This record gives sequence, C-alpha cells and structure tokens, in this order.
Amino acid sequence: MKRPSANSMNNKNKEKTLKKEDLKNISGGSETTKGRLHPPNLPNPPWTRK
Repeated sequence: MKRPSANSMNNKNKEKTLKKEDLKNISGGSETTKGRLHPPNLPNPPWTRK
C-alpha cells in the first residue's frame, strides 16, 4: 500500500509550505507585504507608507 506514505509526504510538504509562509509573515509583518519581495532589513517599504 503506497497510499499511506504518499499521504504522509503530502502532509510533510504542506507543513513545510506553512512554515515558510509563517516566516514570510513574520518578516513581512503584514498581509499587504505578503508575496512582495523586499530586503528584510527595511521595516517600512515604500508601498506600505501611508
């Protein structure tokens, strides 16, 4: 039965992607900067200034 192993692999992949997204959220700080690439040493990118 290869199904259990495949399911476990999918679960591991999902956990890895969630962890990566969490790291991006922590470094980005807000949902507006999610998916945008910018240096982590800039706390306030130009597009977040109001």
